[in-house]
Amino acid sequence: TGYGRGELIGQTPALLKSGEHDQEFYANLWQTIRSGQVWQGELINRNKNGRLYIEEQIITPVFNEDGVVTNFIAIKHDISKRKQREVLRNDMTHSMVHDLRSPMSNSLFALEMLRSGTFHPEDAEGKHLVNLTYENTEKVLKLVNEILDVGRLEDGNIPVQLTAVSLIKLVDYVLVSQSPRAGAKNIALVREISPDLPVAWADENLLERVVQNLVDNSIKYLPM
Repeated sequence: TGYGRGELIGQTPALLKSGEHDQEFYANLWQTIRSGQVWQGELINRNKNGRLYIEEQIITPVFNEDGVVTNFIAIKHDISKRKQREVLRNDMTHSMVHDLRSPMSNSLFALEMLRSGTFHPEDAEGKHLVNLTYENTEKVLKLVNEILDVGRLEDGNIPVQLTAVSLIKLVDYVLVSQSPRAGAKNIALVREISPDLPVAWADENLLERVVQNLVDNSIKYLPM
């Protein structure tokens, strides 16, 4: 909360009130614990510095020998960071799942054209469809890996393989792989990197994914 013991003793929980909940919310809370029941839920409170934070709380009534509620014990846990991660994960997952539709649709269309005999795999158009299917399958695999990595990052289980990585070669590879998408939007990808740039000690796959996402988002959201 940011408050010291001397600032809290004698105060009521209203000191932390954020204004984010209506009176009905607090009325239901107090009605529950005054009736002798345990209340469990989440509250948005405000700390001493004015910052909003989310608390997970369990409030338990304390009874005297006559069974009358005399006090309450609240066990509080700041879950703000966890909630932020959940929002981030949900946003990223929704975006990735949405992005899966386009490459999946393109691949199914290309496969249907080949399966129906409309185009032969050895013809120019057929080869184009095969390449299109391959590229879109790579995109799907990449998106699936990114979705899995979100969960691994939250659990702290994502494996990191550190090696010496040439950033120039990595960026060149990314630009080549992104050039078809950029060309479709009449966007020119230009590399400006110092030739003296040293190698990086990093996980090449994860680093490439970062650069791929940066370039991909730049192409996707650049106004036409």
